[in-house]
Parts: sequence; C-alpha cells; structure tokens
Amino acid sequence: MKKYVLTLILLLPLVCMSAVLRIPFLKPSMLNLKDDLEDAKREGKYLFIMFHQEGCPFCDKMRKVTFQDKGVQDYFTKHFYMVEIDIRGSNKVVDVDGKKMTERQFAHKYGV
Repeated sequence: MKKYVLTLILLLPLVCMSAVLRIPFLKPSMLNLKDDLEDAKREGKYLFIMFHQEGCPFCDKMRKVTFQDKGVQDYFTKHFYMVEIDIRGSNKVVDVDGKKMTERQFAHKYGV
C-alpha cells in the first residue's frame, strides 16, 4: 500500500502539469481594456476579447481542442492579443472608453 501511495505522490505533479493548457496568445491582463488595446496596437495586433463562463462545456472545448491546434495557435499568436472576460465575473474592468464596471456588466453592455 505504501508503494502505491508513494507512486501516486510522485506522479501527481506530472498529471497536474499536463492538465495546464498552453494558450500562447492569451495575455495576462489587469482588465484595463484601454491599456490592452494600446498594447495590441503596439504589437500590430487586434484585441480579441474571449468571453467565457466557468464550467461552460463549450468554453472548455475551445480551450482543450481549438486553442491547442498548432495552426490556430500560430494564426492567433500572429494576429491577436487575447484577454478573457468571465460573463458572470465580479472583477473590475476598464472599458476602452475608460468607464469602469464588473466583468458581468461589461458582458451585458455588449450583449453577451
């Protein structure tokens, strides 16, 4: 029994690391979209706002399948600066016009 527990403890970090999905075009954001838009322009890219919801199977599939495709990664990395907005989130967002609101309010404002 101790062997199995030790084996599990040693393998757990490897399993956890493989569960982390790499999305190279997803940028860390403080949710100041005005600044994000300026950063995107500076890089010669479009600002891509990915609206998502925790637990959404379609969002999960997008991350696990579509965004893991090498062709999609190459294209999106070249053309887009992506940030994520949780449609039910309560984090503060600064819109491109400078107005402040929650992620949820932002999504509602744009009809998501």
